[in-house]
Amino acid sequence: MRAVLLLIALLASGSAAYAGDIDTIADFLKAAHNNPQVLDEVIVSGKTWGIANAQLADRKMPMFYCQPERLSITRDQYLQIMDEMVITYPKLGALNWSGWPNLLLTGLERTFPCPKA
Repeated sequence: MRAVLLLIALLASGSAAYAGDIDTIADFLKAAHNNPQVLDEVIVSGKTWGIANAQLADRKMPMFYCQPERLSITRDQYLQIMDEMVITYPKLGALNWSGWPNLLLTGLERTFPCPKA
């Protein structure tokens, strides 16, 4: 469980490498579509959420989301999931950019919901 919490803390911290150019989640998404460094961060975050999710599954704990077993999410799909969240909930795009890892997780939860127990 400590490993899962550490992964979540790392994801929530975001990166300051480009913070001067990015104020909102909408700015972050625009940068992710145009800047390989930002896109790399999205990919790492998505894969890290996947690792945290797998650790929860291994411990027989409720998972964040239930991605189909044979599906590997691509970088473009991570961006599409986040874009769809901002299109569906436009106010999210105006939030501080540092919240983007949570936006990705919420998007993954909505895209791949787990069956209700």
